[in-house]
Amino acid sequence: MAWNISIMCVKASKQEIDEIIPDVLYKSEKNLFFEDATSYRMEKAMGVTELNGWIIITDVANRVTHNEDFPLDVSKNFEVKTFYISETPIFKAYSGGKSIESAKGIEELGTILNNRNIEPKDDYGETKSIQLFEHEILNGLNDGWGEHLFRAKFDKYELD
Repeated sequence: MAWNISIMCVKASKQEIDEIIPDVLYKSEKNLFFEDATSYRMEKAMGVTELNGWIIITDVANRVTHNEDFPLDVSKNFEVKTFYISETPIFKAYSGGKSIESAKGIEELGTILNNRNIEPKDDYGETKSIQLFEHEILNGLNDGWGEHLFRAKFDKYELD
């Protein structure tokens, strides 16, 4: 796969997007496919959709996993989980303005999967990240990544 993308998931309704997305971003396009919302052409923009009771934010600049300011701030009012889909995966969960769980690297992500009774499909970090995303965000729906996330329509939010 060779992905290096960040996904921030916020337990919130579509009506609460304005409370989550910073004021420095504006909606510039609608109905992008997942492939577009995770493309390098997004540059500093973010893709936003609602899926299974979660607001899903794609960030190809990886700010949401490499700088905790935004997820920590949002977690003051909402449950937040971030996933860095990469061969050096990162997972973090936030609540009440604090980090409550984190894992970095294939081995630590494997431990989280094992603790949740999820059999890793292979030894790749990207696959483990996707499996954890399916468990945490799609309620354990195996292959839900392709079935649901790829079918979702994203709005593009760019910097003002």
